[in-house]
Amino acid sequence: MVMLRVISFLLFLNGLVFSSPVLSDFQKIESFEEAQNIIKNLRSQGVQSEDIAVILDFHGVMCEEEAHLPPLRPKQGAREFLSYLKEEEGIPFVCATAWDDFNQVVEEGIVALELSELFEVNPAQETLLETVFLGKKQSVSLKSYHNGKFAALKEIKDELDPSQKEPWFRQKIFALEKIYPQKKFKYILAIDDGKNNLDIMQNDFPKTIYSKDKHFKELILLYLQKPRPAPQPASKKRTRDDDTIKKETAPVKRKKKKTKLK
Repeated sequence: MVMLRVISFLLFLNGLVFSSPVLSDFQKIESFEEAQNIIKNLRSQGVQSEDIAVILDFHGVMCEEEAHLPPLRPKQGAREFLSYLKEEEGIPFVCATAWDDFNQVVEEGIVALELSELFEVNPAQETLLETVFLGKKQSVSLKSYHNGKFAALKEIKDELDPSQKEPWFRQKIFALEKIYPQKKFKYILAIDDGKNNLDIMQNDFPKTIYSKDKHFKELILLYLQKPRPAPQPASKKRTRDDDTIKKETAPVKRKKKKTKLK
């Protein structure tokens, strides 16, 4: 009887191990097409659109500029990727910025790049900073901006914590819960051009409502890099054989004979 209980307990623990969510290492991508292929692969395995969510960085992902230096230029393929998520697949997505002047990014970024409709942003809205409580048992207090599917969040910690002196809003992983408070997901894709931001999302994930959800499967971290330049054809080095061939094939110059005038 005791042995049976021990075996049952071990099987229970084994089930906990296998049901725990996977935190993947960074996957390097150079285009939105690669992220789209990951989603298509999940869909081909039978994963429903509503079970997938995407968190997008703004600077360096939605636009070419990695810092807020207007005028901003749209990232190649960004609009098409958003249209694929929203119109073709119906996959929930959010955009999270670390920039501290939220309304400036809305005006000079989202609105200027004509992304308001896709992100359901109200251009006329003046967003004020608020305090929200998210995560497991709403135990994480954060400063938050929020307009449509665009957000910025920063955890409120002890004043002695070094991160409190930084202006940046880096708790991007909580943007999903802020914008989709009633939804649960099985897969979350986070796309960012900064390894530090992906590190923070991975470290913050255990605090989220998804980390203990038995249905959650994987947090997929995608590190968007700039495309590598196409390789240039190597220039041929000049060799001693080349000089020999040139000498052998070069036309022979004949000296003209001088005739003496009589």
